[in-house]
Amino acid sequence: MLTAFVAVDLTTGVLVDLAERLFGTDPAAAARALGAAAIVLGSWTAARLIDAIVWQALLPRRSGHASPRLAHTMTTVLALTTGAVVASTVHYEGVSATILTTSSVVLAIIGFAIRGVIADIFYGVVIAFEQPFQINDWLRMPDGRDGLVIEMGWWSTRLLTREEFTLIVPNSKLVSGLFLNLSKPQPFLRASTRVRFSEDINPDQAERILISAAKAVEASANLPREPEARITDISADGIEFELRFWTPDRLARGDVRMEIQKNILRNIRVAGLRLPRRPRETWVGEISADRTAMAEAALDWLSAIAVFAPLSQDERQTLADQAARTHLDPGTELLKQAAAGDSLFVVLEGVLKATVQHGERQPTVLGRLKAGDVIGEMSLLTGEARSATVTAVTSAVLMRIDRQALQPVLQARPEAAEAIAVVVASRRQAGDAAINSNIEQESHSDWRDDLLGRMRSIFRIA
Repeated sequence: MLTAFVAVDLTTGVLVDLAERLFGTDPAAAARALGAAAIVLGSWTAARLIDAIVWQALLPRRSGHASPRLAHTMTTVLALTTGAVVASTVHYEGVSATILTTSSVVLAIIGFAIRGVIADIFYGVVIAFEQPFQINDWLRMPDGRDGLVIEMGWWSTRLLTREEFTLIVPNSKLVSGLFLNLSKPQPFLRASTRVRFSEDINPDQAERILISAAKAVEASANLPREPEARITDISADGIEFELRFWTPDRLARGDVRMEIQKNILRNIRVAGLRLPRRPRETWVGEISADRTAMAEAALDWLSAIAVFAPLSQDERQTLADQAARTHLDPGTELLKQAAAGDSLFVVLEGVLKATVQHGERQPTVLGRLKAGDVIGEMSLLTGEARSATVTAVTSAVLMRIDRQALQPVLQARPEAAEAIAVVVASRRQAGDAAINSNIEQESHSDWRDDLLGRMRSIFRIA
């Protein structure tokens, strides 16, 4: 800016000297020339000030990117044209009308030719000041297309669609039309999915299946909004539920929905619901509430648990016949860290979390347990204290296997205890190897023998 003032001062001195040489015998003509030059130089100085303050400082700071070169040029052209018109009007009345007419025609032609560009730049300035959206915001256009803002220019705004195409929207079209900012007032978005159950489904069970499916997906569960399940239709075809959940942003919505739908299918199968036999039926299935069906479902899950893999089908059937169901309300503790235990649990419905307390510090969350996960196998086999506190996040249903159900099975066939000890030791070895490959094989053999000794003691195996 100081350079501009120096340039004006030097230029003025040169013009004064030039005027004296040209109009030395006509002081009035020299005065007119100097006055006109002063007005034009003042216009040029004003253009430079506007350029420095608005285009180079204020707007780039507000918008985060450089101003367009056309804006700099247009500011200078308009300022000099205005200065020339004013100078001719004040000092050269005879030619002012001609200059004004000619400049007006020229400006009209130029303005008509680039009117769209000027409008886009003007709206770019409006966007820079108002900031109705920012980079990484999701916008919905009037035609229904959604896009992620990846670039904001003075002429246009670029959006990345979900199909990963770049959508270039002129600023005049964007501001003059109606659009939705899907990232405001909060960046996360709500989505939904619908499931139809048979007409005799227990609504509480259906809600538990759906809510736990959403809360088992960390991308949704970590948001400060709770999922909800609502009945949307009751008809002869069954009861339709809508699960409403939240996603971090629009880009993740499809992935989160997919994970939740997979969890819903998993929860349905774990709960013992039957899939439809006729392809034309759209409902999920019906609950099997009788004791035989419950035992069959328990047998299926016992067969899938690695700890019970060494048992025969009849031995697993014995456990399934004595399996009990445990119902938990949200916030209820299933297990307490350091407490004694003699049972194993399989999560059938709902979500639970495991935490560990270290001294006076806040509990550390180890993870979430969902349908199909096994809890407390070491307490069942050895009687050791619970290693973590397990709490229900949602209402939950679990299958419980007590030690007194397993004891007669192992007493009748002691070699089954040895096989179980081998399975547990192998799983421990695989887990330790994933953490530290330098652990010696002998330590696992010793641990397996120790485990078998504790099992023989607690189950009273001869």
